[in-house]
Amino acid sequence: MARTERPSPASAPSHASTPGRPSIKQIALAAGVSRGTVDRALHDRGDVNPAVAERIRTIATELGYVPHRAAKALRLNHTPQTIAVLLPRTSSDFFLQLEAGAIDAGRQFADMGINAEVTWFDPDDERALIRLIESQLHQRVGGLVVTGPATNRVCAAVRSVVDAGKPVVTTNSDLPGSGRLAFVGQDLVKSGRVAAELMAKMIGGGWTAGRRARGAPPGPRVVVLTGNLRFQAHRDRVDGFAAGMKRWLPAATLEVLEGHDDYEQSLRVLEAVDPRGVVGAYAATGSIRALVEQRRRWASPERIRVVTNDDLPVVRAGLANGEIDFTILQDAPSQGSEPVRIIAEYLLSGTRPASWLRTPVIVAGATLIEG
Repeated sequence: MARTERPSPASAPSHASTPGRPSIKQIALAAGVSRGTVDRALHDRGDVNPAVAERIRTIATELGYVPHRAAKALRLNHTPQTIAVLLPRTSSDFFLQLEAGAIDAGRQFADMGINAEVTWFDPDDERALIRLIESQLHQRVGGLVVTGPATNRVCAAVRSVVDAGKPVVTTNSDLPGSGRLAFVGQDLVKSGRVAAELMAKMIGGGWTAGRRARGAPPGPRVVVLTGNLRFQAHRDRVDGFAAGMKRWLPAATLEVLEGHDDYEQSLRVLEAVDPRGVVGAYAATGSIRALVEQRRRWASPERIRVVTNDDLPVVRAGLANGEIDFTILQDAPSQGSEPVRIIAEYLLSGTRPASWLRTPVIVAGATLIEG
């Protein structure tokens, strides 16, 4: 009778990559768990001990496991999945660029049973946004893309969607502590600091105490128009700008105004500004149209330097006629398309993205905008 020998430790099976495409069964055997546990761990479904889930994912990676995208796409075609995209309705065209990017990305995955659907909300109505987020729990959605005010209640609503097993990606403005899968957006603090350096270098050299209007505060005054400081993005830009001005022109006085991304509200807060000594204006967010119009009305002997954000029709016109000096671009279409792509890839293959996909900080003047 042939003798069966036990394998020595040196010849014992390892988790090294195996020929062909490894199966869920192979991963389960290597991990010492059931196939159901492996499936739940790899696709973030159900309750799996975090340490066990991490061990399963490590083994799957070592074996070279990749979920079968075609099979998953076939299942999604039988049960189509909608990626819900929630965007704030403002008087700016900026979020229309995000909408276009999201819809275009959704079309790319349509033949795999995935589509993107955009819903608009009032950025100042927190309760309405929370109801909209929570409604996703009761609808057939595969994932959620959202930007909104980073309040405890909004983050908790997003967390409830995450806890229900639906991937959430934030875009443009992050929701820290919400449990989201990823954030797609610019380094807004850096963007604000870049704007401050531009502003300081434009106005710093020409400012002298002798030019100060009687009764105006000491040092140059810079008006900072923002949207809604409950949004993380708006806070970050203002904080970055303040830090940059403190470094590059510490004598400057900043006046931060909230315009809530609305033309009428922005115009009202700008009209209340005493223009004496104002030599700079930074549109962190808010209505750039309102800022450009009010700048024309300010009776100031100094030329008021203006830095804005984004590539919008009002910005292009301002750069062309000299009313805006620089704008800072952040690739708005990608902030619409990339979140949809991330969720689609996650649904199809379980691919986990980096926690932050950064869009660029690009300084543009009239020459660059004109092409």
